Amino acid sequence: VPRTVELDIRYYERGYSPRLKLDQQGKKLVSIDVVFGDYNDDMTDSTYDLQLSFRPLNYVELIVAFAFDAGVFVVLFLIIAMVSIILAISLYLVMRATTLLENPPRL
Repeated sequence: VPRTVELDIRYYERGYSPRLKLDQQGKKLVSIDVVFGDYNDDMTDSTYDLQLSFRPLNYVELIVAFAFDAGVFVVLFLIIAMVSIILAISLYLVMRATTLLENPPRL
């Protein structure tokens, strides 16, 4: 029988945004973890210790936990894709400009 129970509640706060005209105040639960500990075999003892912890998640933790709507992830994917394409083109142009070949391969 567990004698300690830890309840870890992770959330993010939604607030008012005048720029986006959003008024979604409140908290959204992202995850809840329960950890049991201090086990013993005494069935006559009904006492236990409950520990609650509330923890707001930062932006990166919210992305990893997929806590946002699908639109946020579509925009994030497009931004990462565009940055990757720009880096690949830049690398190609640097390689092409600094090659020692007289006739570099065509694209």
